[in-house]
Amino acid sequence: MTFSVAKNKIHIPGILFFLLATVVNAQQPGFTFQQAERWRVPFSSGFEKALYKSSMDIGKNHLSGILLTKRMNDSTFRVVFANEVGMTYFDLEIRKTSAEVKSVFPAMDRKSFLSVLEQDFRMIFFRDPTIWKMKTTKDCGNDSTMIYQAQSQFGIWNYTLRCGSLDLLEITSSRKYFQKTNIRFLYGDTGIPAEIFILNPNIRHTFHLTLLSNQ
Repeated sequence: MTFSVAKNKIHIPGILFFLLATVVNAQQPGFTFQQAERWRVPFSSGFEKALYKSSMDIGKNHLSGILLTKRMNDSTFRVVFANEVGMTYFDLEIRKTSAEVKSVFPAMDRKSFLSVLEQDFRMIFFRDPTIWKMKTTKDCGNDSTMIYQAQSQFGIWNYTLRCGSLDLLEITSSRKYFQKTNIRFLYGDTGIPAEIFILNPNIRHTFHLTLLSNQ
């Protein structure tokens, strides 16, 4: 396909014009992908490791213990959940678009459950690198929050941010016919979340993390 030039004007074939218009319309007014890069992810580049007191329910089963999260490098986090006597429930390596199960308690070794954990922790640790379309669904109001909706290879997600600082407060999956995954963050004065609440209703899973130490 070529361009033709006549009288200092460039004539673009109709099909190319249509494709260009589609791309322009996909990027909603007032929002750019560069703006997404300014979001302060909960565990930013200065983060090294943290310990959280943890409580997890899945179905009728309740587990409690300590969760260690550690940055291995710029693209990998390690997450280990163990009880107070040292028995490991799961040990995961989370990357931007993949994950590796280092170990898992046999009763929890279920593909559907591990896939949900992988998704949840990826959303917590990283900005989604596969986002292809975004739009504003709520501007700053009296509650000082804004909401952006993003479409990526992992689905449609709503991000609630604090106006001004752009701290990430909540991530919610956007689905019409299924209960939604919900991840909420509460911040203290350490620069990382003091509490994290994770809810996955489809598998009756909840996870509550309370910061113990980030030293």
